[in-house]
Amino acid sequence: MDKRLHPCPVAEIGCHKNLYPATRLIPSQKWCCTIRPLNLLDRDIKHIGKKYLNLPQRASVESLYLSYQRGGLNLLPITIVADISQIAHGLALLHSAHLGHLAMAFLKSVVQKRIRRQPELQDLDSYLNGSMEGAFANEPTDISNVWTSQRSATRRLRSKL
Repeated sequence: MDKRLHPCPVAEIGCHKNLYPATRLIPSQKWCCTIRPLNLLDRDIKHIGKKYLNLPQRASVESLYLSYQRGGLNLLPITIVADISQIAHGLALLHSAHLGHLAMAFLKSVVQKRIRRQPELQDLDSYLNGSMEGAFANEPTDISNVWTSQRSATRRLRSKL
Protein backbone atom coordinates (compact mmCIF):
# COMPACT_ATOMS: atom_id res chain seq x y z
CA MET A 1 0.00 0.00 0.00
CA ASP A 2 1.27 3.46 -0.88
CA LYS A 3 2.06 5.34 2.37
CA ARG A 4 0.98 8.64 0.81
CA LEU A 5 -2.57 7.30 0.62
CA HIS A 6 -2.58 6.17 4.25
CA PRO A 7 -1.46 9.16 6.36
CA CYS A 8 -1.94 7.51 9.76
CA PRO A 9 -0.35 4.07 9.71
CA VAL A 10 -0.92 2.44 13.06
CA ALA A 11 1.98 0.06 12.57
CA GLU A 12 4.56 2.74 11.73
CA ILE A 13 6.10 4.23 14.83
CA GLY A 14 9.20 6.29 14.28
CA CYS A 15 11.29 7.06 17.34
CA HIS A 16 13.57 9.90 18.31
CA LYS A 17 15.98 8.66 20.98
CA ASN A 18 17.40 12.00 22.08
CA LEU A 19 14.28 14.14 22.42
CA TYR A 20 13.27 12.73 25.78
CA PRO A 21 16.22 11.03 27.48
CA ALA A 22 14.20 9.71 30.42
CA THR A 23 12.12 7.41 28.27
CA ARG A 24 14.27 6.96 25.16
CA LEU A 25 11.15 6.31 23.12
CA ILE A 26 9.23 9.20 21.63
CA PRO A 27 6.79 8.66 18.79
CA SER A 28 7.57 10.89 15.87
CA GLN A 29 5.05 13.32 14.42
CA LYS A 30 4.62 11.24 11.25
CA TRP A 31 1.79 9.18 12.67
CA CYS A 32 -1.39 9.22 14.59
CA CYS A 33 -2.37 6.16 16.48
CA THR A 34 -5.31 4.78 18.33
CA ILE A 35 -4.85 4.11 22.02
CA ARG A 36 -5.55 0.36 21.87
CA PRO A 37 -2.30 -0.65 20.11
CA LEU A 38 -0.37 1.62 22.45
CA ASN A 39 -1.98 -0.03 25.47
CA LEU A 40 -0.84 -3.38 24.10
CA LEU A 41 2.67 -1.98 23.63
CA ASP A 42 2.61 -0.62 27.20
CA ARG A 43 1.62 -4.06 28.48
CA ASP A 44 4.56 -5.66 26.65
CA ILE A 45 6.98 -3.02 27.93
CA LYS A 46 5.79 -3.64 31.51
CA HIS A 47 6.30 -7.38 31.05
CA ILE A 48 9.82 -6.95 29.65
CA GLY A 49 10.72 -4.31 32.25
CA LYS A 50 9.75 -6.59 35.11
CA LYS A 51 11.81 -9.39 33.56
CA TYR A 52 14.77 -7.00 33.23
CA LEU A 53 14.51 -6.08 36.91
CA ASN A 54 14.02 -9.75 37.90
CA LEU A 55 10.62 -8.98 39.39
CA PRO A 56 7.64 -11.33 39.38
CA GLN A 57 4.93 -10.38 36.90
CA ARG A 58 2.48 -9.80 39.76
CA ALA A 59 4.74 -7.02 41.15
CA SER A 60 3.64 -3.41 40.96
CA VAL A 61 4.74 -1.30 38.00
CA GLU A 62 5.98 1.61 40.13
CA SER A 63 9.53 0.28 39.91
CA LEU A 64 9.40 0.81 36.16
CA TYR A 65 8.28 4.43 36.51
CA LEU A 66 10.66 5.43 39.32
CA SER A 67 13.71 7.52 38.46
CA TYR A 68 17.14 6.00 37.99
CA GLN A 69 18.32 7.43 41.31
CA ARG A 70 15.57 5.51 43.12
CA GLY A 71 16.28 2.21 41.36
CA GLY A 72 13.64 2.38 38.64
CA LEU A 73 13.78 2.39 34.87
CA ASN A 74 12.47 5.96 34.49
CA LEU A 75 9.82 4.97 31.95
CA LEU A 76 6.59 6.70 31.04
CA PRO A 77 3.56 4.87 29.64
CA ILE A 78 3.61 5.16 25.85
CA THR A 79 0.00 6.39 25.87
CA ILE A 80 1.03 9.42 27.93
CA VAL A 81 4.05 10.06 25.72
CA ALA A 82 1.83 9.83 22.61
CA ASP A 83 -0.66 12.31 24.09
CA ILE A 84 2.13 14.76 24.95
CA SER A 85 3.50 14.33 21.45
CA GLN A 86 0.06 15.01 19.94
CA ILE A 87 -0.31 18.24 21.92
CA ALA A 88 3.20 19.36 20.99
CA HIS A 89 2.41 18.68 17.34
CA GLY A 90 -0.73 20.84 17.51
CA LEU A 91 1.19 23.69 19.11
CA ALA A 92 3.91 23.39 16.48
CA LEU A 93 1.27 23.62 13.75
CA LEU A 94 -0.28 26.74 15.27
CA HIS A 95 3.11 28.44 15.69
CA SER A 96 4.49 27.42 12.31
CA ALA A 97 5.60 30.31 10.11
CA HIS A 98 4.40 28.58 6.95
CA LEU A 99 1.33 26.65 8.13
CA GLY A 100 0.16 28.65 11.14
CA HIS A 101 -2.56 30.58 9.31
CA LEU A 102 -3.88 27.41 7.65
CA ALA A 103 -3.85 25.50 10.93
CA MET A 104 -5.74 28.32 12.66
CA ALA A 105 -8.32 28.47 9.86
CA PHE A 106 -8.83 24.71 10.05
CA LEU A 107 -9.14 24.85 13.84
CA LYS A 108 -11.74 27.62 13.54
CA SER A 109 -13.76 25.58 11.04
CA VAL A 110 -13.68 22.51 13.31
CA VAL A 111 -14.81 24.53 16.32
CA GLN A 112 -17.46 26.34 14.26
CA LYS A 113 -18.89 23.00 13.15
CA ARG A 114 -18.99 21.85 16.79
CA ILE A 115 -20.62 24.93 18.33
CA ARG A 116 -22.64 25.96 15.24
CA ARG A 117 -21.59 29.62 15.32
CA GLN A 118 -18.52 31.73 14.56
CA PRO A 119 -15.92 30.87 17.24
CA GLU A 120 -14.13 33.44 19.36
CA LEU A 121 -10.66 32.98 20.85
CA GLN A 122 -12.19 31.77 24.13
CA ASP A 123 -14.09 29.11 22.19
CA LEU A 124 -10.87 27.91 20.55
CA ASP A 125 -9.18 27.80 23.95
CA SER A 126 -12.07 25.88 25.52
CA TYR A 127 -12.14 23.43 22.61
CA LEU A 128 -8.42 22.68 22.80
CA ASN A 129 -8.63 22.30 26.58
CA GLY A 130 -11.29 19.62 26.16
CA SER A 131 -14.17 21.53 27.72
CA MET A 132 -17.51 19.71 27.77
CA GLU A 133 -19.50 22.65 29.12
CA GLY A 134 -21.70 25.24 27.47
CA ALA A 135 -21.64 25.10 23.68
CA PHE A 136 -19.38 22.03 23.77
CA ALA A 137 -21.88 19.94 25.73
CA ASN A 138 -23.79 18.87 22.62
CA GLU A 139 -23.03 15.59 20.87
CA PRO A 140 -19.99 15.86 18.58
CA THR A 141 -20.45 15.35 14.86
CA ASP A 142 -16.77 15.76 14.04
CA ILE A 143 -14.74 13.52 11.83
CA SER A 144 -11.35 12.63 13.23
CA ASN A 145 -8.64 15.17 12.50
CA VAL A 146 -5.59 16.66 14.17
CA TRP A 147 -7.70 18.97 16.35
CA THR A 148 -10.13 16.32 17.57
CA SER A 149 -7.12 14.14 18.39
CA GLN A 150 -5.54 17.08 20.22
CA ARG A 151 -8.73 17.60 22.22
CA SER A 152 -8.91 13.90 23.14
CA ALA A 153 -5.25 13.88 24.18
CA THR A 154 -5.81 16.92 26.40
CA ARG A 155 -8.77 15.29 28.11
CA ARG A 156 -6.84 12.04 28.71
CA LEU A 157 -3.81 13.89 30.09
CA ARG A 158 -5.92 16.05 32.37
CA SER A 159 -7.06 12.95 34.24
CA LYS A 160 -3.48 11.62 34.57
CA LEU A 161 -1.47 14.70 35.46
